[in-house]
Amino acid sequence: MPIRDVLLALLAVLALGLAFVAIKVGVAHMPPLLLTALRFLYAALPAVLFIRPPAAPIRTVIGFGIALGVVQFGLLITSIKLGMPAGLASLLIQLQAFFTVGLSWLILGERPNRWQIGGACLAAAGMALIGSQWLGNTSIIPFLMVLGAALAWASANLIGKHAGTADRFALVVWGSLAAPVPLFLLSLMFEGPDAIAAALSPPAWQAVLSVGFMAYPATVMAFSLWNVLLSR
Repeated sequence: MPIRDVLLALLAVLALGLAFVAIKVGVAHMPPLLLTALRFLYAALPAVLFIRPPAAPIRTVIGFGIALGVVQFGLLITSIKLGMPAGLASLLIQLQAFFTVGLSWLILGERPNRWQIGGACLAAAGMALIGSQWLGNTSIIPFLMVLGAALAWASANLIGKHAGTADRFALVVWGSLAAPVPLFLLSLMFEGPDAIAAALSPPAWQAVLSVGFMAYPATVMAFSLWNVLLSR
């Protein structure tokens, strides 16, 4: 892989890693589904006013936004609100790599070579070693929610790859537009209008900074880079 792509991957991973700090700060001041809805609302706006829709079927764009925004981050951010340590969540969510390899093999016929399988086994052993320090103090529901989030991320990876040569920045921006309405509806159902009103009148400055970081560096920039690399 070219050094340029390695550096882009590291930049994306840095932004995604720091996003877990922003999530932890955000859920201390705002309900998680509302926080997620605002993240993707601002990831889409105002960019959709200036960016052309990607050259991909509308179902692909919507599917990408639902998998990434509603399922992955809806589950992930709620799990952190329910007590999942941010460090453990950032580790477990990387199971998406294994899910992506498995789904790519089953659906796309992209069979990993022996070096990739060996590297995956080594990575899994490292994750198990690190994760074992936290797992004993983690309840099962947040744990399962993060596993579901990792599977949703893997699904978004495959959908993004299926988009072919579509502009990856446009895919992330327009895909983000598919997430806020379902998330706002879920927030109304599960968190309630009183909690939403309390969080927004006015929002804590910590929540504003959390949403800003998650929307732009950790969504628009990081996932655009991520999907560019996947497309290659």
